[in-house]
Amino acid sequence: MVALACAFVASIGGEAAASESSVQGRSVVEVTIAGATDPRLEASLTELLGRTGFVARFSHRARPERPTVPTSPDLIAVVALDLTREGIIGIGIVDAHGAPVLTRVVPTGDRLDEIACEEIGHIVLFSVEAIRRGERAHRPVPPPPRQQPAPKDRARGELETVATLRNYANVAPVVVGVGAAVGGSTRVRSLHLRSLVAFEQRSAIIVATPAASARFEQRSLKISASAGVPLSPRVELTFAAGIAGDLLSVTTTALRASTERRRDVSDVVPVIDAAGGMAFELAPHLVVGVAIGVEVPFSTTEYALEADRNVVFLAPNAARLVGRFSLGVSF
Repeated sequence: MVALACAFVASIGGEAAASESSVQGRSVVEVTIAGATDPRLEASLTELLGRTGFVARFSHRARPERPTVPTSPDLIAVVALDLTREGIIGIGIVDAHGAPVLTRVVPTGDRLDEIACEEIGHIVLFSVEAIRRGERAHRPVPPPPRQQPAPKDRARGELETVATLRNYANVAPVVVGVGAAVGGSTRVRSLHLRSLVAFEQRSAIIVATPAASARFEQRSLKISASAGVPLSPRVELTFAAGIAGDLLSVTTTALRASTERRRDVSDVVPVIDAAGGMAFELAPHLVVGVAIGVEVPFSTTEYALEADRNVVFLAPNAARLVGRFSLGVSF
């Protein structure tokens, strides 16, 4: 009877040792990230796990799901990170057999900063090391949330100051504009959607000939919409389109007695445009943007002085390149 008991204990000890040896031989940690990822978080996990001989393997999903364990002889744990909820990140960890190990929620505030990345990395590392030692936290992994639309950020107000450069006509290679814009923005999934109404005052164009001189002044009122695609937590690739009304006021003064001494003309020209660029977040709610695009007026009226022969003062380009710089705040 004593011999049988000793044999039974030896058998259990052998199985435990074999199990521990099997776990210790595994090194792959499968990390599934739900929502918009952050390169800093992946870099932190890769570095911390790599220091102790683990290899992080990442995959991405649009919405959080229950952790699933792929078949792999090198797999030691599956880590599920939920980045879809505002202000917090959910962590769920199971071992290679699907047994729950740890559930944790890490607050992040307005953004995922380096401190939060380090905290998440150490939680994952300590849990995986516990699995390798054969320990269990015995804390259940919560079920995935009910299917629901991806979270949206609340709408924000936008206020911008804008500076532009455009090639307007052959006699005005560069026209400078300054103005302001007001509107709103929101986020739908990963897209940053904005709409703005802008007013712009442009530098005057003065053209003089022996017969007369003319002063061209421009103002513009524009409505635009744009979409930003995130390239990193602080950088977006932007695409915009808009329609504007350009008010052109012309004052012509004749220098010869044979012509009318002064003439004032005003004209409103509809314009459409499209642009692409980049937006950089300098600080929370403070963004600087640069863009380049093309604007096309619906009409390109030539302005001339009628005398013995027409003297053309200004012939606007049929398509104009526009460079744009903006500094905006959201509230």
